[in-house]
Amino acid sequence: MLASHQGTTIRERSDEEPGRIHHENRDFSKWEAGISQRTPLIAASLIWGGTTKEFTSYFSMDSTPLYTLLVADYAQQAPGILHEEVVQNDGASISVAESVTAAADWMMGHKTDRGLIEIARHNKYGLTHQTWKDSLTGYIHENGDSLNLSHPIAYLEVQALTVDGLLRTADTLQADNPEKSAQWRKAAHEIRHATLQDFWDEEDQYFVSSIDRDKNGEPRKDGVEQSDPGWMLNTAIFDGLPPDERQKYITAIVTKLFSSDFLTDAGIRSRSVEYAETVGVADYHGSLVSWPIDTYMAAKG
Repeated sequence: MLASHQGTTIRERSDEEPGRIHHENRDFSKWEAGISQRTPLIAASLIWGGTTKEFTSYFSMDSTPLYTLLVADYAQQAPGILHEEVVQNDGASISVAESVTAAADWMMGHKTDRGLIEIARHNKYGLTHQTWKDSLTGYIHENGDSLNLSHPIAYLEVQALTVDGLLRTADTLQADNPEKSAQWRKAAHEIRHATLQDFWDEEDQYFVSSIDRDKNGEPRKDGVEQSDPGWMLNTAIFDGLPPDERQKYITAIVTKLFSSDFLTDAGIRSRSVEYAETVGVADYHGSLVSWPIDTYMAAKG
């Protein structure tokens, strides 16, 4: 299913790009919902390049590296999956290995000169933030201001997942494609270096979650303590670092997430309790919310 809906062309209304894994595919004929639920989404479908019957959107930066990690895990148990054929949206038939190669190349295509994965949405009516924290206030600055959506944005967990995805894909396809595997490994190391350098806040001894750009196009950290660094623990981003440096980052994340700023009986807060009043409401990904997937990813790490 994931490979069959993988992007094959450029469509700005849905943010489709070659190699990109979709954010959502919805067939309205199979969706059992009332008219009050269906109508807004059908309207969104038309804005996002779909029809009144179905739509496929690509408003996600993390779905593509997550897909490569899924295939890598599967291939460890059943290597034959790499040679299975998949028919994509454009009618072409490709192997899973070719699909994963396209996904890795999509990640490479969004690596900037700064060494980070950055992307700007093409459809201003698409999701605000193209990560799992996709709400309007999923990422904010310390004063409560929204990020600057008119420029590309770099998100912390996307960097970590991309490092992991490129390294795992290189290992998975090394025998079939050694040249590309070397390129993917090199890029992964560059992204790792840039992430640890640019997202780490030495004063707070913690990672910021996003880096946007000011009105002059200059990079700026959001400065807000969020749960996103917990996702780094379940990736290879700290592998290969000197032991002291590796321990410094891991200890900082675990200490912060297990502090009263984040830890609750229900799980980990999406944002530090310090910012509970910053937005002015109990927002979808804010200080008064704990998501099971967020807590799971940190715990798994």
